[in-house]
Amino acid sequence: MRYTSFLATVLLAVVAFLAAPSVRAQSDTTKTSAATVDTLGSALLNEFDKDFDNTFKNVKSALEKAGYVVNYSSKKYKRIETDFKKLADEDTFDEEMEKYGDVPYMRSPGWTTGRVKIFVNFEVVDSNKTAVKVLAQLSGYESRFTNAWHYWRSNGKIEEVAMNFITKEMEDAK
Repeated sequence: MRYTSFLATVLLAVVAFLAAPSVRAQSDTTKTSAATVDTLGSALLNEFDKDFDNTFKNVKSALEKAGYVVNYSSKKYKRIETDFKKLADEDTFDEEMEKYGDVPYMRSPGWTTGRVKIFVNFEVVDSNKTAVKVLAQLSGYESRFTNAWHYWRSNGKIEEVAMNFITKEMEDAK
């Protein structure tokens, strides 16, 4: 009887631990669905008078010229994602990251790294027109209290810079 109640108590403790929001919040997952990404920032949308294949190739090239490393590109799913690009270190975190969005408030934080990741989704409007949607995801690592990555909304400046690179690449390709 005691052994059964002990096992039940251990099982409840494990379930409670795994269900705790802080455990889920500390995981650094890079697999983000499009629905989740749309709530994280200010997406920019632009249409180009080019077919999908050329637009896809030019967007990928533009992101690489902007200093991003493309880690996922799928014509089937009409999506490109970059690796995280470091924007700030411990010394420059506050002034750099506040340019691009509202950094989450934390009392006496120990931010060590600020970074950004770009998501691009495509929509084929017709055979010679493709819509491009650019979205940035900001995050920073806080090492003093949480030892976790924290994510926040972009104010649209990074998306604007990325879209400018894309627009220039599209114009140069004509």
